[in-house]
Amino acid sequence: MDFVPAPRGRSPLAIECRWSAAQFDASALAVFRRKYPEGENFLVAQDVARVLRRRYRQPDVTVTHLEGLIERLQPV
Repeated sequence: MDFVPAPRGRSPLAIECRWSAAQFDASALAVFRRKYPEGENFLVAQDVARVLRRRYRQPDVTVTHLEGLIERLQPV
């Protein structure tokens, strides 16, 4: 994982950045989520055209482009 922000009072977010979504390997994310099971998971890649949810064996991952991640992380 590249970033793990932990907003106060909320579960940690796991953010993995890759040039291509095809390069993503969910093994490190699966290990992290065994210790910290709650929280959202993001794969950010430049070749992603639209935001989608995928299941990589165990963890669900939001696959997005940078703009989608920035939009998601904006305070409500």
